[in-house]
Amino acid sequence: MQDLTASLRNDGQLAQAQITQGDATVWPPVPETIRWTVEPLGGDEIPLPPQAGSLQLLLEERGLAIAATHLAQAFRSFSKNDLEASNSQLRPTLESVLIFIAESRTSWRGSSGGQAIEAMNQADLFGKGEYEYVIGLWRMSHKNGSHPGLSNDEEALFRFHAVVSLVRFLVHRFC
Repeated sequence: MQDLTASLRNDGQLAQAQITQGDATVWPPVPETIRWTVEPLGGDEIPLPPQAGSLQLLLEERGLAIAATHLAQAFRSFSKNDLEASNSQLRPTLESVLIFIAESRTSWRGSSGGQAIEAMNQADLFGKGEYEYVIGLWRMSHKNGSHPGLSNDEEALFRFHAVVSLVRFLVHRFC
């Protein structure tokens, strides 16, 4: 089924399933039914947060052109169902924002997102619980990155939502 939905996405179509639960408490039992619809794929049908498009412009406005470029590539890859490529572009999106913030708000200079997070934490830039969230998402994006080979729709969608939300939050607060 994943091959079919991926093929449809590549052809500009969206396949959606509507599942109606069955009822085993009646006689004769009513089975579960699945009804598929195929519709043209457009920006509204891609299950991404509306902030994703405005975030690219925000990044460009704040001087984060590299992050904006990676985010645009992640969006294009996700919308083509190239989930591993989308994940691999989300990491440098987040990393370039973290490095930018750490270098502009602390004395740290470097090239590693993980070290930038630590520098931000040592400078007390995070509120309660924020460090744990940021470092957790950072570790997750490296543990299950594109290199293991497979991402499913839900994992890729979560990563996109999480990274877009976090980057937007960080840019509004620090840039």
